[in-house]
Order: sequence, then C-alpha cells, then structure tokens
Amino acid sequence: MDVNKRNELLEFLVGLRGGKDELESRLKALNAEIDGIEAEIIEDMVARNDGSFNHNGVTCSLKLTERYSPVPETKDKLWAAMKRRKYGDMFSIPANTLSAEVKRLKSDNGDKLPKWLFGLVKVFEQPGLSIKKGNDISKKIRKIRGE
Repeated sequence: MDVNKRNELLEFLVGLRGGKDELESRLKALNAEIDGIEAEIIEDMVARNDGSFNHNGVTCSLKLTERYSPVPETKDKLWAAMKRRKYGDMFSIPANTLSAEVKRLKSDNGDKLPKWLFGLVKVFEQPGLSIKKGNDISKKIRKIRGE
C-alpha cells in the first residue's frame, strides 16, 4: 500500500471513529429519554392500578423483572459459594449473569431460592414495560391479496 492510500485510510478511520462517538453519545441521550418516559408511564399505571392499556393497536403492559444482587457484607462468601458450585476461577460475576444463574437455580429448586444462597443475595423487582404491536388482521389480508 502506498503512503497516500494509507493516509487516506487513516483519515477515513478517524472520521468513522468520530461518527461512532457521536452515535454513542446520541444513543446514551436516547436511552436516558426512554428511561424517563418509561418511568412516567410506569408511575401513572401504578397510580391508576392499571396493569395494561391499549392505544392505537399497541398494548402496553407493566412487568416486574426479578433481579438479584450480592449482599455487600457477604459478597466474598457468595463468590466462594458460586466458585465451589460452578464458576471456577472467576473473581467477579456480572450482575446479569448472577441474576440469570440465581433465576435458574430458583427454577430448579421449585421456584424457591436455594438455602445456600440465603443471606448471600438480595432480591429486588425492577419495573418495566412490555410493548407489543397488535395484530392488525386487515393489514395481513391486504398483504395476502397483494394490495
């Protein structure tokens, strides 16, 4: 590759990375805006004691996701217990991995937290929204007809 081509590629790469940084910044702002709006809708649904509602063919339902986190005072004991059971030489467990594994362990234990986890993890529910577009049968019929 000649020097001019390499320099062009470098300039292009710098531009791409700048564009990526702008998109990541915009994504962060959009996620914050989404979180704020979802929080407002959740607050209103809770205040109205309303588990779901429909608007323009979209169903919005309140959902609670059960999450788990280590009890700070017993974090070392939790890591040791998890290592003994599956995690080998891991020195930390990402929050989503911990939640997924505890959820699986709970499911395998008759939907009860295994006794060895008592006092090592705390359970909390994270509210969220499930948003589903309705099945507009007329659109499907038009598609089948080729309209």
